[in-house]
Amino acid sequence: MSGPRDLTLSPEQRRLKRASKELVRAVGGTGEAAEITGGRQQRMSDIGLANTPDFLRLDEIQQLEDEAIGVDGWPPVTRALARHHGFILVRVPARPAAADWHREMGELSGHAGEVVQTICVSLTDGKVVAAEATAIRAKVAEAQEALAALDALCAQVEAEG
Repeated sequence: MSGPRDLTLSPEQRRLKRASKELVRAVGGTGEAAEITGGRQQRMSDIGLANTPDFLRLDEIQQLEDEAIGVDGWPPVTRALARHHGFILVRVPARPAAADWHREMGELSGHAGEVVQTICVSLTDGKVVAAEATAIRAKVAEAQEALAALDALCAQVEAEG
């Protein structure tokens, strides 16, 4: 049974609620989320409300995020928790078929150059506005993925001895 509906949550708890609601929506809504987790539809609905104490359990987060793979912003709750603790979540790419150091360095330098270019264009008027910051963050995310690919290549070489 869900708790009282007059609760005031902290801003961080509300962010987790929004991420949970996004996850429930990503799997098709409260009915589908309840079916996936074996829970009640009303509980899945309460999880998305900012004035209830209901949160997803860890096993439910895992089940729902496994179901939502490929959805924009995936995995939303894990990403929100990482951000809360000061981390940026970057997906580790699949192991490369063969070590291609030149390609990985080219990818990384290209993305890093795009980050710098986007910042420079944004600063032509001396400041960065929200829409520009969003564009910069998108370029930074691409550069982080390139770094993660390079890290995966290093891990592959280390594992092979």
